[in-house]
Amino acid sequence: MKSTNTKKALLLNGSPRPGSRTGVLLEHLAGLLQKEGYQVEVVDLLKLALPFNDPLYHGEPREHPDPKVLAFVEQVDAARMIVLGTPLYHGSYSGLIKSALDHLDDQAFGGKAVGVVSQAAGIRVATQAAQHLAIVARTMYGRVSHRLIGTTKADYTETDGKFVLSSDEMLHDLLDQLPALPR
Repeated sequence: MKSTNTKKALLLNGSPRPGSRTGVLLEHLAGLLQKEGYQVEVVDLLKLALPFNDPLYHGEPREHPDPKVLAFVEQVDAARMIVLGTPLYHGSYSGLIKSALDHLDDQAFGGKAVGVVSQAAGIRVATQAAQHLAIVARTMYGRVSHRLIGTTKADYTETDGKFVLSSDEMLHDLLDQLPALPR
């Protein structure tokens, strides 16, 4: 594993919907982290368009022949903090984020702080996808925050066909919900 920059954060948007609430939440979080001195990169996995996972490279992802996969692996290696974002799909996280994570080796999050955020229709299931994704991140040796963030449709307003995060709690207290992340 390459050395990591203690102030570099990589936020992965696992929503297959362009202009998604998940993406809006991650962009807001990116802005807050930048104000805290982080170098932040938000990766829209839909736009990245990684190929299907090839199990031949699971143990050695740095030998994958696809340059997009190699660049993705390098982004993860270079980050000190990872934030995984996903909508709730069929009771869990999106296939898009699962497919991206399958390109990484088993210890890709070793030593990294990992935050998990999810978006769902209602409050009762707002963190359900995050709970499932937290297990995956721990399995990849990430130091997963014990606080998961879940938003619902009620946390957003729609303006000119675009979602806008409008919840006071999310706008002002979001970083406080990630206490395990390095400051």
